[in-house]
Amino acid sequence: GQQPDPNTGRTPLQLFMDGRAQAAYDRQVYELWSDITSGGQIGSQIVRDARIRARLTGQKIEKLLTPADYTKIGRWVAQQLKGREVWVVLMPSAAYTNSRKASYHFVKGLEHNPNWPLVFYNNKQKIFVNARTPQGKKLFNGISNGKTLYPDDFSKNLTLAHNLFLFAGNDKTKRKQALDFAIKAFESNRSQAPIREIIYVAGRFP
Repeated sequence: GQQPDPNTGRTPLQLFMDGRAQAAYDRQVYELWSDITSGGQIGSQIVRDARIRARLTGQKIEKLLTPADYTKIGRWVAQQLKGREVWVVLMPSAAYTNSRKASYHFVKGLEHNPNWPLVFYNNKQKIFVNARTPQGKKLFNGISNGKTLYPDDFSKNLTLAHNLFLFAGNDKTKRKQALDFAIKAFESNRSQAPIREIIYVAGRFP
């Protein structure tokens, strides 16, 4: 558990917004969080334009949104989070597995921001951290040096697979390592998340 500051009583990790239905917030705070998790005006415009093109062409919206689009969304989101001293974001799988949800594009934006790497991934959630903060940097670096601990090999291998491919670029060795980690994750837990990673990695293998 967290140890509160003896002088202020505050715990090191403070909650900015709890997205659970039973959590109650001031309307303005809720609207602020809703705006951030939709990518703001930038994200809304990008997604709206893509939806129009999707209807006109019959293509899926996922095929029309580019890495450059998500980079713009991720940059805006990072600015909003930094301005509110938010350094860690936990998103449930329901928020990023359905492209019809605004939060799907919020998560994709974070994934395209190198300053907000993924540090935990399983079938139920993803956790991102701001690697430019001391706390976030410690957790992210801990993935490679073994200091960041995982509850099981499944989440560890899945996280490694995702990050390796994301930052591999054209490095075939790293892409192969990413695929190997995704397969290991699937072997330990035959579920949807590792399958998505395997398809994603294998589909882009040269």
